[in-house]
Amino acid sequence: MVWQSGGCRLRARDNAVVAKPIYVEITIGKPVDEIWEQSQNPQLHERWDLRFSDIDYLPREDGEPQRFRYASRLGGVTVDGTGESVGERRRSDGSSSSVLKFWSDHPLAIIKEGAGFWRYEPVSGGTRFYTKYDYEVRWGWLGRMADSAFFRPWIGWATAWSFDRLRLWLEKGQDPESSFITWVSYMSARFGLGMLWLYQGIVPKLLVRDGEIALASATGVGSPELAVTVAGLAEVGLGLVFLLVPRWRWPFLLTVLLMPVLGLLVALVDPLYFGEPFNPFGVNVLALALGLVGYFTWAIVPRASRCLRSPGKEEDVDL
Repeated sequence: MVWQSGGCRLRARDNAVVAKPIYVEITIGKPVDEIWEQSQNPQLHERWDLRFSDIDYLPREDGEPQRFRYASRLGGVTVDGTGESVGERRRSDGSSSSVLKFWSDHPLAIIKEGAGFWRYEPVSGGTRFYTKYDYEVRWGWLGRMADSAFFRPWIGWATAWSFDRLRLWLEKGQDPESSFITWVSYMSARFGLGMLWLYQGIVPKLLVRDGEIALASATGVGSPELAVTVAGLAEVGLGLVFLLVPRWRWPFLLTVLLMPVLGLLVALVDPLYFGEPFNPFGVNVLALALGLVGYFTWAIVPRASRCLRSPGKEEDVDL
């Protein structure tokens, strides 16, 4: 199999499983020239693209293609490679294209070589900005397994997440560094509330039930055991929603609304609970605070799900 982009050819082994090229598309409410500048200027590009820590143009002679060095740092380890712009066009309809090939000789780089393109097409209300790229991996069958199981899904997600971070920068004026902090805060709130609801549902209501059943009995409910079981299952479900569906906002609002109600209910039934370690006051205040953080950062957090991950029709990749 041969995948081609602007004269760059990647050949996969005939007996190997051919991985699907990575495709990411987003519409940004800004003209082509602004998006071109943010993605083609190395100093601007490295700020919003999660895949790279550094991008630097290399010296070139007149008539030579532009080469650049890219690097990614993780845990004190830097993996670098080289890229080359092998073609770019600005068309009469206002669209632009940039075609790249890239490679790395670093022993820790899973990508051996690759090729792809960026396209910028003016549409109503902004620019359709999309990319498609593919690559060959090193380390033989082990590299192909690692790519299929982890690296390719991650780098596809990172590309989409970065495209939305770029959109927030251009449309909302939210700089990439702030977007990253917002994303960490949002995901921390989701994880914290997810684990809190899971624990509250599983441990005190489904496993160690005596305290919760006694509390339910004091409210006069008809079947305390059934009520505690239903409440536990509901809390487990809410916890799973927090952990598995990061694009939903309503769980944060539900948490914010429930915390004062549940706290007041416990205070009316048995106020002595508030004298225990890790009592309802501390837990409810923590959950309320995390709920407010998640609810108010939801609209401004970068999200890969805002991007299309496959074209509406098969795109012609030969520029």
